[in-house]
Amino acid sequence: MRRPAPVAPIGRHTVGNALVLHAREKIGPEALSIAMSVPVDEENDIVVLDLHDELPMGLWEAVGRELPRRRRGIRLVVCGAPPDTVALAGQWLADRLGRAVTAPHGHVVRGSAGTLLVHATHDSGWVRHDPGRGPVWAGKRYPRPSWDATAVDCRPTGAHAAAEPLPGGVWIRDVRDEAASAAHWQWLSTAMPCQPEALTVVLGCPGTPELPLDDVARFWHDLPAGGRHRTRFVHYGPVRLAGVPLGQALADLLDAPVVCFTGLPTGPPGYPRLVTVPFDGRPGWLTHTRELGYQPRSGTTVPWVLSYSPPSVLSEEIEPRVYRYTDDAVVELVQSGLWIRPPQAPPHARRIRARGADPVRHTMVVDDADPALVPRLSELAGDLVARLDPDTRDRSILHLASAVAGSAGRRPAPAAADVHGPTVELPVAGARRLPVSRPARPNPVAPGPAAPTPLPVVVPSVDAPTAEHAVVASRP
Repeated sequence: MRRPAPVAPIGRHTVGNALVLHAREKIGPEALSIAMSVPVDEENDIVVLDLHDELPMGLWEAVGRELPRRRRGIRLVVCGAPPDTVALAGQWLADRLGRAVTAPHGHVVRGSAGTLLVHATHDSGWVRHDPGRGPVWAGKRYPRPSWDATAVDCRPTGAHAAAEPLPGGVWIRDVRDEAASAAHWQWLSTAMPCQPEALTVVLGCPGTPELPLDDVARFWHDLPAGGRHRTRFVHYGPVRLAGVPLGQALADLLDAPVVCFTGLPTGPPGYPRLVTVPFDGRPGWLTHTRELGYQPRSGTTVPWVLSYSPPSVLSEEIEPRVYRYTDDAVVELVQSGLWIRPPQAPPHARRIRARGADPVRHTMVVDDADPALVPRLSELAGDLVARLDPDTRDRSILHLASAVAGSAGRRPAPAAADVHGPTVELPVAGARRLPVSRPARPNPVAPGPAAPTPLPVVVPSVDAPTAEHAVVASRP
């Protein structure tokens, strides 16, 4: 008679939303992290197997004994075993337990907020194994967004570029220098959330050649028509443009409405923060306008603000994107940052709204239509900047509205140095100017409080407004 195979000892613990079965004496850090962050699965029990690189005898039999028979399915995540072993185990457990088992076919990539992307070669992803039936592909990501099937495989978009799946969307980039892209891939995978209804398409990679818009067009035309309205583009690295904003260039090329995020989404999937991306790829400042819409061949560089999010210090909204700050001043959210002005908007308001954002500097526009009000508005601007989040505060610089209106519609040039021209120093309490490359954090152990550094008001040296810059959008 044949002796039954010895059964390996298995530890069993409930951690977060998952049942963790571990062959080690204690749960490993990877399995523990996955179990604590993975969201609830409404249809399946989440089971995380924490295994040795070399599987002990009788392991799968022991796993089968620890899992009860019930109607709910199992979503299986395995740490410490090769993908082909996990694929075989999924069908074996389904037949053994009489339960549907959804297992990864490929490597599991952990994203933001517990998102799990399964990626390897063609047809990788989550696969459902039903008892006595063949496997069925069940998505690329968990939790599965509505657009999941449109962003599955890494596919070329041109001679030197490809569209690569990310846990939170797709990255279209130049692929000739993988070493330059590695750190950015890690950042995009772990920081950018998977939004259920928004397909985030990241364009370009810092430190690589400019991405041609034709590559973006090929990706767009491969999308199903019903899914294009969910697409949100993010300007991340160099993109080959002809002096117009990315969104307008795409709308004109694709001959379709286009929506762009004003920064890279980070944080919770339900309502992420949007952070600008300076030209070195490091995080910038939190944007206040969130989504900008562009119409094809509209003849204007002024987009529609589709959604926005004010700083927490602004609460009383008196009209869309305009908040009361004091009895004699309001703050308006604009593309380039914040605009403090009297309650009555000046004639050049639409030109202020047309000014594109500088990914390095957060612009605090001080209205100067009435020169007598400039000292008062500058004081209020300094007070407001001092109350912003640290990243935005450290990158803030004041601009006079008359100068901003003269450069309306332009996207600021890369800031290797101060390209804005002469500055006029005004005493602004509570705010400070730091270098534009990567502002250093305040030293928490610095002895004694330092006197606030005046925040400069910058008066750009600009040419006279042209007809192109004077175009007014049909909707401000």
